[in-house]
Amino acid sequence: MQLKSVIGLARNVRYHRFGKCTICGKNTMFLSFDGHAAPHVRERLHCASCKSVSRQRHVALEMLRAFERKETSLQEARAFFRTLKIYSASSGDAMSQVLGKDNSNYVVSEYFPDVPAGEKKNGVQCQNLEALTFKDSEFDVVITEDVLEHVVNFKKALSEIHRVLKKGGFHIFTVPLLLDSPTVERAIVEQTGTIKHLLPPEYHGDPIRGEILAFRTFGYDIFSMLSEIGFDATLSPTFFQMTLKHAIADSYVIVSRKR
Repeated sequence: MQLKSVIGLARNVRYHRFGKCTICGKNTMFLSFDGHAAPHVRERLHCASCKSVSRQRHVALEMLRAFERKETSLQEARAFFRTLKIYSASSGDAMSQVLGKDNSNYVVSEYFPDVPAGEKKNGVQCQNLEALTFKDSEFDVVITEDVLEHVVNFKKALSEIHRVLKKGGFHIFTVPLLLDSPTVERAIVEQTGTIKHLLPPEYHGDPIRGEILAFRTFGYDIFSMLSEIGFDATLSPTFFQMTLKHAIADSYVIVSRKR
């Protein structure tokens, strides 16, 4: 660990929390490297065991709830979830370590502009959410975490996710969400392929590309859009008990079920 990180941990000791991780199942400490200075706590409170952050543990909790599991972590419910066909548009995270290891039912991908869809780069499959290569009704669960705001045509992506889900299957996902305004388009791609910025560019951190452009910030109208596509969607906000038990804070998760 770098000296800067050690100093950050020491300075922010009052912000660390204890609890149970909904992914790895450990009773552990959730670490804050930057205290209340963090712009989004949903991206913080790192599990000392599996390195998951707040919003990832929230997604895991909603997966357990969607299937009415009595377990309180994916690790404890691992045998059940390994029987499901799950697709996650992220690779190498804590959830894939718990559910995906030696499990062909757990499929992960990233988007590589220089790789044809369905082929692999460094062992990771490339998929474009706007044109998935999977069969119809292939998956029980699709997970996208802070991905759709970076997709040019997100409605097409949602339609593709609906297509590859089985009837009654779940799309469990996170996006930056404003509940007091409709969706705000920040940038569009013109017919020439040129990106036109409608607002000052906003970039988010990305483990593969370093940073990536956000084309929009979603608003409350996402629920009517999901309904039009064929989903029944509910919003799971963060409750105080979730923060106390699992260090889940400042997070919203949308749970959509295919009709």
